[in-house]
Amino acid sequence: MRRDRDGRRFLRPSFHLYLLVSTLVIFFAQIPLGVFAAQSPLDTTAHVLLPAAASSLLHDLIFRRVVHGPVEYFCTMVFFGMGAEAVWEVAEFAGDAAFGLSWQVDNADTMNDIMCGIAGAILGAAIRLYLWKRVHPGRRHSSLHRRRRPARPTAARTGRVRPLPPVRPSSVQRAVRPDPGRRSRVGRKIGLVGAAVVVALATPGYAGYLVWVASAARSAATSAPAPPAPSIVAAGLLPAAAADPEPGRVEPIATSVPVPFLGAVIPVGPTPGFVVVAPRGRQAYVANRAAGVVTVVDTAVDRVTATIPVALGPPQYLAFSPDGRTVYVSIWDEARTVAAIGVLDTLTNSVVTAIPMRSRPFLAAVSPDGRRLYVPNHDSGTIAVVDTATRAVTAEIRVAPDPHWVEFSPDGRQAYTADHESNLVSVIDTATDTVVAEVPVQRSPHSVAVHPTRPLVAGVNYDSDSLSMIDTDSERVVAAVPVGAGPQDVTWAPDGRFAYVANVDADTVSVIDAATMTVTATVPTGDAPTSVAVLPDGRRAYVTNLHDGTLTVLNLAA
Repeated sequence: MRRDRDGRRFLRPSFHLYLLVSTLVIFFAQIPLGVFAAQSPLDTTAHVLLPAAASSLLHDLIFRRVVHGPVEYFCTMVFFGMGAEAVWEVAEFAGDAAFGLSWQVDNADTMNDIMCGIAGAILGAAIRLYLWKRVHPGRRHSSLHRRRRPARPTAARTGRVRPLPPVRPSSVQRAVRPDPGRRSRVGRKIGLVGAAVVVALATPGYAGYLVWVASAARSAATSAPAPPAPSIVAAGLLPAAAADPEPGRVEPIATSVPVPFLGAVIPVGPTPGFVVVAPRGRQAYVANRAAGVVTVVDTAVDRVTATIPVALGPPQYLAFSPDGRTVYVSIWDEARTVAAIGVLDTLTNSVVTAIPMRSRPFLAAVSPDGRRLYVPNHDSGTIAVVDTATRAVTAEIRVAPDPHWVEFSPDGRQAYTADHESNLVSVIDTATDTVVAEVPVQRSPHSVAVHPTRPLVAGVNYDSDSLSMIDTDSERVVAAVPVGAGPQDVTWAPDGRFAYVANVDADTVSVIDAATMTVTATVPTGDAPTSVAVLPDGRRAYVTNLHDGTLTVLNLAA
C-alpha cells in the first residue's frame, strides 16, 4: 500500500483543499455581488464542486488503508459526494429556519441542487479513476487496487551459504539519505489539514452570514426609516390619496355586459405585476416589481400621479384596508433575502413600517372590519394573522402547501386560500383560525375570488388553464370552465354577473358568465397580463401587462 495502492500519491492531497477553497469562494462571492439566488450560475457551480471535493476527501480520511475494486471505489465516491450534498441542503434549510429567514423550500431549486450534487460526485470519482489509470496504463481493471506481495526470501537448496542480510544504515546515513515518499506524505498531511481548516472556518462564516442577513432584515423592519418623498410625475394633477372627500356617498353599480370593449392603454413604468383599486375607486395602485416602486394612477383621468419607492425590496402584491388609509405591500425578492409586509400610508404616499414574515408573502387580505390581516406565507405553508392595530403577528394557521391567495367572505366569517402545490382551496373559520374544509380543484390553483352576493368562489388553475366554480354551501366544485393559457388572477364584477380572468401566457382576459358558467368573450390585452382590478361602480377594469409596462383599460358596462 505504498506506491500503487490506488494512485493516491499521484493525485496531490492538496486537490481537496483547492476544490473546497474554490467552492467556498464561489459560494460566498454571491453575497457582495448581490446574486445570492437559487439556481444562479455561481450557486450551481458551488453545488457541483462541493461533492467533488468532499467525495475525494472523505474517501482518503475513512478508507486510508482499505483496498477497493474499481466499481466499489467509484460507487463509494459517488455515495460520499451525494451525502455531502444532502448535508449541505439540510444545513441551508436549518440555517434559514433558525434565523427566521425565508425558507428555501422550492422544488425546482432543490432538484437542481441534487442534480448538480450527483454530477459533482461523479466528476470527483471519475477524476480519481482517470488519474490512476493514466499512471498505470497496463494494469487490468480487476487488479486496480491490488498489490503484489514480494516473494519471501528462502534458503538456497543448492548447499551454498545463505547470503548475509544487508547491513542496516546508521542513523546518520538514514538522516542523509533522501526519502522519496516523505514529500508525498507531507503533502497529504498539508492537504488534509488544510481542508479541515477550511471546513471549520466555513461553518462560522455561514452562520455569520445568516446572522448578518437576519439582523439587517429585522433592523429594516423595526427602524422603518422614512423613504424619499414620492415623486409627482404628472404636473398639474393632485397627489394621490385614498381618503374619500365624500365618505357617505355611495356610487351606483353599473350593469356589466358579456363582451367588454377595450379602452385606453396607460404607461405605468416597467414590470407592473399587480393592480388594486382603492375602496372608493379614485385611485389604482400598481406594484412595479423589478422597478421597486408603487405607481399611483388617478382613475378619473387615467394618468399616473405619483410613484412611491419601496426601499425594502420588490413590491409583489397590494391589499387595501377597508377605509382606504393603508395599503399592505407584499415584499420579497427572487434571492429570498427579504420577506415582509410593508405598510403604506396613502395620505403621505410612503411606506411607514414593515412587518417581517416567515417566508415569501403572496396576496394578503384584510378582514371586512379592518382589524386583521391574513398573509399567505408561500414557502412555509402557513397563513400569518396580523393585528392591524399593533402590526404584529398574533397567530399562524397551517394550510396545505403552498398558499398563494387569500380572500374573505363578505361577512368575514370564512377565508379562502388557493394552495398552489396541493391542488386545493382551503376554507378557514376566522373565529377559530382553523381549516374546516379543503376543496380539491384542478392543477395549480393560483388565485380565488368570492362572489359579492352568491355562495360561490371562483378560482383559477394555472397549469390546467381552467377556472373552478366552488359552491360554498356544499364545499365542492360545481363547474370547471376552460380559459386561456396560464390564468393568474380572477375578479368579479360588482354586480356579480361576470368574472374576469387574466391569462398571462395567452395575452388575453376571459369573461365568464356566472349564470351559465361559460366564456362569453376573450379580450386581447398587452404582453403578459397578470392581474385585473375592477372599479367599485363596475364601469371599468384595469389589467397589468407585465412585459409592456402598461395598464389596459376595459370598459365593462354599456
